[in-house]
Amino acid sequence: MKIFYYFAMILSIAISVVSFFAFGDLGYDILRLKINFGHFEDTSIHEIFRIIEGKKLFTSATVEYAPLLYGPVYFYVATPFALIFGKSFLAGRIVSCLSTALVCVFAYLLIKKFTRLSVRKNIYLAFVSLGLFFSANEIFDFWLYTAKVDALFLLFLVATFYFLLQSEIKYYCIFISAFFASLLFFTKQNGLILPLSIPLFLILLKQKKKALTFSAVFASFSIIFFLFFYFHSGDKFFTFFIGIPKSHPWLWKTYAPELAKFFLPTFGMFMLFLFTIFGTKIRNKRFRGLGLLVYQKLVKTKKNAHLVFFVFSFFLISFTGRMKAGAVGNSWIFFVYALSVFIMVLIGRYSEIYLRKEKNKWYFAHISAFYLLLFFQFYIFAYDYSIQKKHIAHLKGNEENSISLLCGFKSPMLFPFAGYLPEMLCGNRDVGFQQQSVLDLIRDKNEFNRFVTFYKSAIESGYYKTLIITTELPM
Repeated sequence: MKIFYYFAMILSIAISVVSFFAFGDLGYDILRLKINFGHFEDTSIHEIFRIIEGKKLFTSATVEYAPLLYGPVYFYVATPFALIFGKSFLAGRIVSCLSTALVCVFAYLLIKKFTRLSVRKNIYLAFVSLGLFFSANEIFDFWLYTAKVDALFLLFLVATFYFLLQSEIKYYCIFISAFFASLLFFTKQNGLILPLSIPLFLILLKQKKKALTFSAVFASFSIIFFLFFYFHSGDKFFTFFIGIPKSHPWLWKTYAPELAKFFLPTFGMFMLFLFTIFGTKIRNKRFRGLGLLVYQKLVKTKKNAHLVFFVFSFFLISFTGRMKAGAVGNSWIFFVYALSVFIMVLIGRYSEIYLRKEKNKWYFAHISAFYLLLFFQFYIFAYDYSIQKKHIAHLKGNEENSISLLCGFKSPMLFPFAGYLPEMLCGNRDVGFQQQSVLDLIRDKNEFNRFVTFYKSAIESGYYKTLIITTELPM
């Protein structure tokens, strides 16, 4: 039977190598682009340079600038890199790249913490885990190396959870966890789910003192950050950070099919995990006995409790991010990371048991099922590398023509997309708004009416002309 086990290991490594190559190669091509890859990149750079120029991030939308609904932390973190690299997308992309690199390190540390196996085995598990994570690159629109907030948000998310785990050994780590949790919230609004869940989780583990410590430290840092951003980022901070995102509708009918499509193997993996830890003990239990059994296996057994909380909390953050429109966008990236670690932790744990009990067919069946579900998840996440390669090559090939076109307009233009590109690439102060940012304003009647007033005045003045046809320009 061992030959099948080692074959599965080799196959998982081979698939992960392909995933790493595709991830790195496409990332290299994207980093070389002078124009934006997808939406929001140029607006992210705009917000970074507004900080450098001493302007406010959160003001009423005008034809020259419409704020994004993201929290301000990413833009402040990126300012030192903007001073180094100047007005280019690299200023924002480098933050995402560094965040992704650190997230990879945390994947190894989490697996090491959850499995407690040898260094060699943990390296294998972490490598395949990241291979699975990177194989979903297309699902989250290649946001791990673009000038957007998500990679940094993922870093804060993972750091919060990792230092929570570490606080079981080193109590002071709970302070570090609370600090990252506060940064998490002020990066993306749905990050609030984790710091609200952690105290409840700790109380369930009968660690009330630690729960109070975490809550107090989180609240203290959050108050400090809120006051700083409120007075430093503009008088519309609360409107754009809390008010408008809160008012957006739930989009369950639109995005629920993704849940079943992308994560079916994970649900199978989770059910198999529950079956293995409960076994046949659940068969003849009364209701009270069943509750005690669940408490014993999923709460009191901390190695299971932390793992389940890890997957469930990351799922909630992704779920609320994807199902509710606003500043949070496509958030499956966070759950994909958690499930990638989760799957390899289970494979690591049960592989170790199987190798110790070589003739036990029961454990062989379990590890076989885990590997089959892993390969199924790889298959579902897979994307056509060649199509993405050609798409990026097309953008690169038309790059100079696009820049020449942007810089060649004689009349001042209002761009209903990529509003900061003319200033970035041409030094042209006549810039436009980000269309998506304006659409977000619709739920705030006062702010939307203010923008419409600015827009009408700009057009009626005769100074600006509006560019509607955008097929020849970078989006």
